Amino acid sequence: MDLIVENAGKKFSQNWIFRHLNIIFESGKQYAITGNNGAGKTTLLKILAGILPLTEGSIIYKRQEQLYYSDDFFKYISLVGPYTELIEEFTLKELFFFTQSLKE
Repeated sequence: MDLIVENAGKKFSQNWIFRHLNIIFESGKQYAITGNNGAGKTTLLKILAGILPLTEGSIIYKRQEQLYYSDDFFKYISLVGPYTELIEEFTLKELFFFTQSLKE
């Protein structure tokens, strides 16, 4: 899946975290997002995964020549980070099926 980021921007209150971001993340390639604490790295990843909305711009998800926009792509992408909340009462298998049911 390729992610096409076009003129993307995210604003919290009156502060822009990033603005006018244009990049294509191509499937099969590796990328590193670096920056100081508070620079917007996690915010960008949450936006790419569909957890947070953009303030401006758009993200297009391209999978096998099919284009998906924000209302459809969440079925095909996930984000796991070091501070991801886990439901302790679930086994890993139960957690997987629970999260998958949210994407149907």
